[in-house]
Amino acid sequence: MNKAEIYDLLRTRGIWHEITEHKAVYNMAELTDVALPYPEADAKNLFVRDDKKRNYDLITVRGDKRVDLKEFRHKYGTRALSFASENDLMQVLGLIPGAVTPLGACRYAECLLAAGAGAALHLYPSGGHGFGLRREFAWREALVGELRMWLDATIGTV
Repeated sequence: MNKAEIYDLLRTRGIWHEITEHKAVYNMAELTDVALPYPEADAKNLFVRDDKKRNYDLITVRGDKRVDLKEFRHKYGTRALSFASENDLMQVLGLIPGAVTPLGACRYAECLLAAGAGAALHLYPSGGHGFGLRREFAWREALVGELRMWLDATIGTV
């Protein structure tokens, strides 16, 4: 999906959103030069990879928060993490530095499909990294049902 298709999808589904276009920024210091409608709610997106370059994650946090990748690793049970390279960013998400948004996940799903891999993208209004099967995850039943349908369609009845 390109940007126009994403905006159209949001409109046709009746999903409230605001669009703020601005120049690409590469760090939070550069963001101070950008006029944002809600500066207290700014965010940063960190594209990281594991030490084997097998798994990539897009971490979105409030702009004033620091992310300790070692702490993240221990909390969520991942392999050692580091920031993905500019080349990884282009190959995996089709994006350049300064243009990373949570909508990059849409691009990632498209790349997986184009490569012949099965992919599905589901967004939930709350949760966090690795919450899907935890009993306290509010959207657990919806996620499990969607996962079951996807697996049925991809590999047969489960």
